[in-house]
Amino acid sequence: MVNRAREGHHLSTLRALIVILLATIGPATSMADVQTRISTDASVSYGGFGTANALTSVAFERLWHKRLSIAVRVGVGFWPSGSDLSSTLVTEETLEIGIKLQPSRSVGLLLGWRAGHSYFKKRQFLFEDTRVSTLALEPITRLSIALDSGWSFRFMPFTMNFYKSRVWGLTVGSEVGFARRF
Repeated sequence: MVNRAREGHHLSTLRALIVILLATIGPATSMADVQTRISTDASVSYGGFGTANALTSVAFERLWHKRLSIAVRVGVGFWPSGSDLSSTLVTEETLEIGIKLQPSRSVGLLLGWRAGHSYFKKRQFLFEDTRVSTLALEPITRLSIALDSGWSFRFMPFTMNFYKSRVWGLTVGSEVGFARRF
């Protein structure tokens, strides 16, 4: 019971920090120095907590002086697990902070971290559901290629997601998506 209360407190604190960060960074700088992007990504991961999952996420990103990137991401995923009629539901909310390097006008590289909360619910046909609420950490090495009209193609060929809930878990996979600059 104490762990559930502590997990709920940590989640509430994380959500409050994300809201405060967005409220303070939004109007604080001149718009000439800020680029805004909305992106959607899809990832497939295998590993931690006996799961494989496909996650689709949406992010709101701000880029300052074409270098500092801060984004808020929300994702949901589902993965059917074989013939025993079990399945896994994954929800995730993370804050992403990184530095963007731009070796050419059309190619960018983002180096940074994602941190936040992930929730796994594994539904099993004849057994009780397993629910795990975790701290999520992920190093980011994302390549982006500029397309026409403010669109860009983004991908991370190899991802490692670390999850902490009493013990550490790890998933590995890849991610691909698109972003639109406004």
